[in-house]
Amino acid sequence: MLMYNKQPLIPPNVDFTDKW
Repeated sequence: MLMYNKQPLIPPNVDFTDKW
């Protein structure tokens, strides 16, 4: 989940769960 917070560049299409 930290990755999601660190990467604000992630589009809205990609959920933070996908980055797990």
